[in-house]
Amino acid sequence: MSGWFKGLVLLVTIGLVGCASAPPPAEPNPLLCEAYQQRTVELHKLTRNAYFNHYGYSLDRRGAEVRLLLMESIMEKFRDYQPEKGTLTLVLRDAQVGYEQAMKLAEAEGCSTGLFAPSPLQVMRDSLAGIDRMIADLDQRIVGTWRGMRGSDTSCEFLAWQSTFHPDARYEIVFYSDAEMSRQILVQTGFWMAMNGKSRLMPKGVKVPDEYDYRLIDADTIEYINLARGPTAECQEDYRFVERRVRY
Repeated sequence: MSGWFKGLVLLVTIGLVGCASAPPPAEPNPLLCEAYQQRTVELHKLTRNAYFNHYGYSLDRRGAEVRLLLMESIMEKFRDYQPEKGTLTLVLRDAQVGYEQAMKLAEAEGCSTGLFAPSPLQVMRDSLAGIDRMIADLDQRIVGTWRGMRGSDTSCEFLAWQSTFHPDARYEIVFYSDAEMSRQILVQTGFWMAMNGKSRLMPKGVKVPDEYDYRLIDADTIEYINLARGPTAECQEDYRFVERRVRY
């Protein structure tokens, strides 16, 4: 038997022995896979609860963009950076680290991760995209400064206000106790949404928005019908009112 043939037989024999002795790949443990998946869901919820409102995005586009850049830098370039305890940065960083650990363990176990919740960083990227979609859909006819007042036709106390709606979804409203608007009583800031005759005002720090139906009577006059007021509103009665545009 020639040398090359003997070598070929030896290689085939070794291969057959190796195949016979190699254990079949183990099936992933379904309980472990489910636990890892649940962990990603928990971290997804933690991210939303820590930074985003119940609509799933922060509404503050500039703030969201800065936060996303900061988190990407920490995770991709400065992994040794330790955020200050008790800060939002630490919460989001820890959520991303925990997510990556859960994914690594799941993949090592052979789990299919296609249906796992998105990472905290992806949640933030999706939020930024959601803000852009919302801003693109805003009723631009409302952008500008308006004045209105609530008179004695309701059980609520008299109130006058001047509201300014910005094209990036920010708003501020200055409230007054007199029709001449000389006695300021409150300044409210937050974010607004308006499209298809439905309007929401979301004051900063409040998760439940004020909701209205609205219609433009003309380019400088808009009527609102209050549908649902947030729990911090000083008067809960449903009512309608008219605002008129301020032109400088």
